Amino acid sequence: MNNNNNNNNNNNNTENLKELYKLSIKEINNILLKEQSLNFSKIYQTQKQFTDFTIYCKEKKKQNKKENEKENEKEKKKENKKENEKENKKENKKENSIKCHKIILNTRSSFFDLFTKEKGENQIYFKEFDFEIVEPIIKYIYEGEININHQEFEKYFKFADIIRLEKLKIKIEKEIEPIINQNNIFEIFSKSKEIHSNFLLEICQKFVLKNYNNLLQKKEISKLKTNEFLNIIDFLISNFGRDQTNLIQEIIIEWMKNNKLNFNQSFQEESNLNSNLKSNSIKKTIYEILIKIQEKKQITKEEIQKIEKTQLFQLFPSNFFVDLLDEKVETLKSIAKNLTQKENHLNQNKTQLEKREQKIQEKENHLNQKQQKLNQKKNENLQKENEMNQKQQKLEEKENQVNQNKTQLEKREQKIQEKENHLNQKKQKLNQKKNENLQKENEMNQKQQKLEEKENDLNQNKIELEKRENKVRIKEERKIQINLQNFREQKEGKISEIKIEEDINIEKTIQWMKEFQLNEKIQQNGCFILHNFSVGDHENRIEIGKKDGISTIIKSMNNFPNNQDIQNYSCQAFINISANNDENQIEIRKKEGISTIIKSMNNFPNNEDIQKYGIWALNNISFNNDENQIEIGKKEGISTIIKSMNNFPNNQDIQNYSCQAFINISVNDENEIEIRKKDGISTIIKSMNNFPNNQDIQKNGCWALKNISFNDENRIEIGKKEGISTIIKSMNNFPNNEDIQKQGCWALKNISFNNNENKIEIGKKDGISVIIKSMNNFPNNQDIQKHGIWALNNISFNNDENQEEIKKLNGNELIKKAMNNFPNNKDIQEKGNWTLERLEK
Repeated sequence: MNNNNNNNNNNNNTENLKELYKLSIKEINNILLKEQSLNFSKIYQTQKQFTDFTIYCKEKKKQNKKENEKENEKEKKKENKKENEKENKKENKKENSIKCHKIILNTRSSFFDLFTKEKGENQIYFKEFDFEIVEPIIKYIYEGEININHQEFEKYFKFADIIRLEKLKIKIEKEIEPIINQNNIFEIFSKSKEIHSNFLLEICQKFVLKNYNNLLQKKEISKLKTNEFLNIIDFLISNFGRDQTNLIQEIIIEWMKNNKLNFNQSFQEESNLNSNLKSNSIKKTIYEILIKIQEKKQITKEEIQKIEKTQLFQLFPSNFFVDLLDEKVETLKSIAKNLTQKENHLNQNKTQLEKREQKIQEKENHLNQKQQKLNQKKNENLQKENEMNQKQQKLEEKENQVNQNKTQLEKREQKIQEKENHLNQKKQKLNQKKNENLQKENEMNQKQQKLEEKENDLNQNKIELEKRENKVRIKEERKIQINLQNFREQKEGKISEIKIEEDINIEKTIQWMKEFQLNEKIQQNGCFILHNFSVGDHENRIEIGKKDGISTIIKSMNNFPNNQDIQNYSCQAFINISANNDENQIEIRKKEGISTIIKSMNNFPNNEDIQKYGIWALNNISFNNDENQIEIGKKEGISTIIKSMNNFPNNQDIQNYSCQAFINISVNDENEIEIRKKDGISTIIKSMNNFPNNQDIQKNGCWALKNISFNDENRIEIGKKEGISTIIKSMNNFPNNEDIQKQGCWALKNISFNNNENKIEIGKKDGISVIIKSMNNFPNNQDIQKHGIWALNNISFNNDENQEEIKKLNGNELIKKAMNNFPNNKDIQEKGNWTLERLEK
């Protein structure tokens, strides 16, 4: 885990560094101001491969081990020594070089920023500074932290000043301030003077004034070297007022006293003055101090003479300062000239620097303007990109919707194709019957000759038949008159208005039912009459729909929900009215006829006729009508049909019509799911198992399971409820029934799709041999060949045992025959090639 974390941190540092190189210095500064916790220490430690700048320092002093051991043999081993020195130089060069990241140096230090921009170099040399000084300060640039060696603080300060790290200079001054004491005051003072640290000089000044007596007693001043002493006196003269003149004199006297032996030895004789350079230089230096006092206008020339009489100058020969005065004037003039020249030179440099800074500022402003424009363009591009992303999302959503619609259309096309195939089969059967009828007609023509011979005999009997027909007609007229009389007697006193000779028709029946909506007997007889009119007569069905007969029947069912005869005759009427009539199917749904039929079935769950005719009506209404199928699902028609099947498990008509209804209703995806949830799959399988010899139930059951199995969860449910073995039994029981074989192959194709357990179950239940037998029995049936090959393709996918079984039963040869017989069928060719390719590996 730790290794992974370290790797992740390194990767993050790498990404951070790569991102930094993409930004400008101003942007990085803004980031640093906002994110003060940003730390480049891990980048400094781990990301050496991304360095692009090198800093070289003063070489470390190293002694070779061989040189220390053999110092006395230097002359004998000069050659070895030279080689060692070369190697050391190479090592030192490596050791005293620091690999850095230019962008971080430029961000933290204006010195490096100007250096890299003006010179464009990738390296710099600091020969006057040791590696031990430079390396911690470079780390400070990355990390913001540093440990200073207080004994060499002036070196850190000088280097920080060169590379313009003002914060580090302040940090050094703050760290030195608390460690100033009587033992190190003059050392720190001297170093502060050297590095021009006004802050530390002021602190030292205050400390000297506060602890003057202790410093004199400890004689720390006497320990100072000449240069250190002169620096202190110079500072005191420059910064102290006239009130501190006596103090300065005392400091000088103290230092001179402690060096008295040297002066006494030096000035015992006048002739030794020029020979003793050290003493002479000291005297000259003291005189220079007095001159500086004069120049600062803190004392006058007269006061110099007074100072000469003090104890300090008793050590010097008389008129010594007067002799030196003339020499010093000349030197002062030359020094003044040099100073003015230097000052002019500095002013020139200053103006040049100011011009450069102006140019740099102008460039920076120009760059900032460009950066602002780039940021604006960047924001505009981001907005455009967001808009494009939103458009892309909308396009993807539309594309997904189109794909969904496409899949639904494909399913519908598939089902329509099935229906077309079913209709084609019916047409074939009708053509066969037509041919049979023609043959019979020929036979009839042959027999007609024989009948003509007997015609004479029939003519004799014709008279007797006419008499009998007259008797039958009289009886039928009496029955009609009795029915009319019973029907009209129920019209509440209007019998006299209607003649008995009137004929009953569709329009008058609907008119009577509308006039007497609350008369239960009229409504019952009216539903019965409309049912009879619609039996086997297509034109009467159309007329009932046009004459508002559908809404009249529905009103009658709603007005008398407890009259079983009205409910029964109405359901029978809807069976006929909706058969092969799209407009009537639509009208029944619009007039709430579907919910009315379902209510009737729910009100009389034990009435076998209402259940049978209600299911039959729902079956006809839902045939090839998507909206009616959806409506039946919404009005809980699915659960009503399943209840009826469970209540009457031995009624073959109810079971058959229910399976037919499920064929139509399950075309809708939501209805497929509802059938499974209401346990409709197991109900269909039970029905098929209860009537194994009923060809219609077996055919419609296989067909219903095929339609339901387009859903993944439904395929699983069919497998769990032994639906696979039920389908295989049905195919085995009726090997010559083309419809059962086609629907069985199709169902097994769907059930085995993307379901490994069902594939295995089909193989175990001998389903492969059943499919191959079906294909052998009907080689010219294009649908059986197509769905059979497709089923074998699904069953053999990723299943070695099923592949071997297909090979044993010569399934590959059978597939090749089908491909030869139907070369223009894309499904047979495509699925056949896939299966053969798998089997022949």
